[in-house]
Amino acid sequence: MILSLMKSLIGWVKSKTNSKTQLNISIKPEPSVTVDSSEIIARFLTSSSHVAKSKGRIKYASYLPAPDGETSVYRVSGISNHEIDDIGDKYVREPRIKNGGKCTIHGWSEVEAIVILNTKIIIEPKTIPHARHANLKNWLDTRIERIKQATDIANKATYHNRV
Repeated sequence: MILSLMKSLIGWVKSKTNSKTQLNISIKPEPSVTVDSSEIIARFLTSSSHVAKSKGRIKYASYLPAPDGETSVYRVSGISNHEIDDIGDKYVREPRIKNGGKCTIHGWSEVEAIVILNTKIIIEPKTIPHARHANLKNWLDTRIERIKQATDIANKATYHNRV
């Protein structure tokens, strides 16, 4: 339905402009309801201690779950680094600042979903606050086990500077 509305809108805009006007509109589909094992999963790094920038190495602490038992991530397959950076600004940094906190994004890590799934962690799509948002759930019980899971993910993750 949304796609047909977008096509109608593009048709209307074209009818209101001359033939020399160029439209630069791209329609990117939202991720599916299920996470494919080949998808790229990004974690925004909000602490400088979560990355060794000089080595480009992600530290395990960046993936450890919050007190609610979940780790917030984004499904970024098919979008540009600029779009990923924008998501971080609008849906991670800005809400924290609005709530009176401080937040600096030091880049993000990316890893294939299969790496996460191999640790027995579930990637649950959670389209709030953004259609590409998801949570990592089903962490093991003990802190030592969770550190092992997070380390396995971090060791395969790649670091990306902000654009």
